[in-house]
Amino acid sequence: MLPGHQVVAKPATAVTLSVSPKSPVCGQPVSVCATVTAVPPSMAIPAGNVALTGPGGLNQTVTLDANGKACITITITLPGSDTTTATYSGSTSFNSSTANTPHLRQPDGLDLTASPAQIRLWPPSLATEDFALFGDAGLEVHGERGIRLGYWMLGAAGPAAWSRAPGTTAAQKLAALPANHAPDFAPDVRTALPAGVRALTTAALARLGAP
Repeated sequence: MLPGHQVVAKPATAVTLSVSPKSPVCGQPVSVCATVTAVPPSMAIPAGNVALTGPGGLNQTVTLDANGKACITITITLPGSDTTTATYSGSTSFNSSTANTPHLRQPDGLDLTASPAQIRLWPPSLATEDFALFGDAGLEVHGERGIRLGYWMLGAAGPAAWSRAPGTTAAQKLAALPANHAPDFAPDVRTALPAGVRALTTAALARLGAP
């Protein structure tokens, strides 16, 4: 190094990333903001670009404003969990940095609750003798262990059909109603379909939505 010269290192930076609202309903606008600051003792405001990546194919580069902030508004249409990442590319005066934040997207207007009276444990049944092959029972087929399975016996009879069915107990009424694959089997779409959607969506968000 020549006498009278010194090397000045570029300041480190930090990215603060916010997603608001944190758990939006699908279709709701979501504000994504990244703020880049210089790590003390530097007091300068970084300039340059931030790359924002995340759900729904988000991949957008935004220029920092005079306050070191970059914001965009996005709309996500699918439920689930995801992570949004902000990457500051750095500049001739500042080092790069990155940050990410997880968030959960809720289905639009879907009630994911069920009363205890609507849920019953079902005894072992041969109704789907091959379903177990999707799990550990099918290890020799797919070669994977630890696949967790869930199977619903979904009530498909509407209130009118249930009240007309002979019998005083649930077992007696079920025995009298048309079974799956019977020519007169006719699920009540108004009641069976929403219940099935709630059950499957709740399970998917509980088991697949978590990081």
